[in-house]
Amino acid sequence: MQNNRNLFHQLCLIAFLCTSIMGRSQTVLTIDGGYLVQNSNSTIRLNNTQFINNGTFQATENSNVLITGDGTDEQSAIGGSSVTTFHKVEIRKSSNGVQLQQDINIDQELVFEEGNLNLNGNTITLVSDAYFEIESEESRLVGPNGGLVQITVDLNAPNYSPGNIGLRITSSQNLGTTLIQRVHVPVSLNGTESIERVYKIFPTNNSDLDATLKLDYFEAELNRHSESELG
Repeated sequence: MQNNRNLFHQLCLIAFLCTSIMGRSQTVLTIDGGYLVQNSNSTIRLNNTQFINNGTFQATENSNVLITGDGTDEQSAIGGSSVTTFHKVEIRKSSNGVQLQQDINIDQELVFEEGNLNLNGNTITLVSDAYFEIESEESRLVGPNGGLVQITVDLNAPNYSPGNIGLRITSSQNLGTTLIQRVHVPVSLNGTESIERVYKIFPTNNSDLDATLKLDYFEAELNRHSESELG
């Protein structure tokens, strides 16, 4: 945390950025009505630290926000009144995870190393060619209380997984500009609940697509189903 505080003090006058201490183990990084630019090739490490953006945060190319520690999801929350666009975010919690308290955008990648990211009813938008990296059973996106991740891409005769969010679309046709969303609240069909991963696809062209979908999921998302039941 000492490196973080030194950075905060250097930027405080130009960005109105400040920290506050809540208890002995809780730190909050707050952008309060100001403008903070994260320099290229720099890393902000948030160790058991909330990130609260009530101003403007600009993440430049190759900048990274690394989330570490062993505190609760709330102690590593991302919140505030402004939607934050990060270039790269790495989740590396030795225990527990991260909670969203606002919508966020990802410009390049969201890296899952240790700990889950709880949508908590909020939205992650993957911008342009942004993608998920190394999502696994031990570190993944969850959203029992709602929320979604989404990406908009142009799909002309596609055969790939947009955003690497677990959905591969193959078609010889032009789907046009397509919105893809992934949620983690089960849906009910004929009295039976689905697994805890649902995809919604909104192509511009939606006829005679002859498309094939390959859906990925984790065992933790089976929602008490056995794999042999899925269809």
